[in-house]
Amino acid sequence: MGFSPNLLTICYIVFSKQVSRFYQTELFMRRIAPAATLLSFLVLFPSEAHAYLDPGTGSFILQMVIGAVLGGIVTIGLFWKRISSAFKNFFNKRGKGNEPTA
Repeated sequence: MGFSPNLLTICYIVFSKQVSRFYQTELFMRRIAPAATLLSFLVLFPSEAHAYLDPGTGSFILQMVIGAVLGGIVTIGLFWKRISSAFKNFFNKRGKGNEPTA
């Protein structure tokens, strides 16, 4: 029994190669990327917003910020030994090269 790729796999491989080639083209780099960047800035940073934010929206945003901060603290706490050993190894390697030879 050999490998028999299905149609979905073949379409994915062909499409992904075409997409990666498209992002490397001059058309994308000179025309589409700057236009997409400008459009995203216009959408994300409007000059005027005629909107009403009720207290529920403010508390939801506050909950998201608190959750993100606490999630970051928990993540750092879970991986603290790895993070501290990586920094120790990095600075020990840098320090050993600067020692004077006798």
